Amino acid sequence: MVKLKSAQLIQAIKATLPTLAKEVGSKFRDSIVSDDIVDTGKLRDSMTTVIDGSDVVFTWEVEYSTSVHEGYSRADGSLVKGRPWTRETLNQVATSTGDMVFAKDIAKRIKKDL
Repeated sequence: MVKLKSAQLIQAIKATLPTLAKEVGSKFRDSIVSDDIVDTGKLRDSMTTVIDGSDVVFTWEVEYSTSVHEGYSRADGSLVKGRPWTRETLNQVATSTGDMVFAKDIAKRIKKDL
């Protein structure tokens, strides 16, 4: 039997965040590669990552990132469909990378404490 104290678990989770943020950020960059999203590469290159306590915040620092992600209407009234690159990536990460990275790190830390 392995009994983890909540402080150990919280410490392990916080220690995992930088690795998880790096993995997710890499997947976000990889998802912004299709010709319908990439024009100059500024959107892909503008991503910033901030770890704040137990939160990881990804931001794209170009003024048109929301328009590309959500879609927009042109001056002539025609609509441009959004290309929500984060949604599919987050779905994939939530079911694979996040669990894998978290599980490996937790296992490593549990072994150290045994």
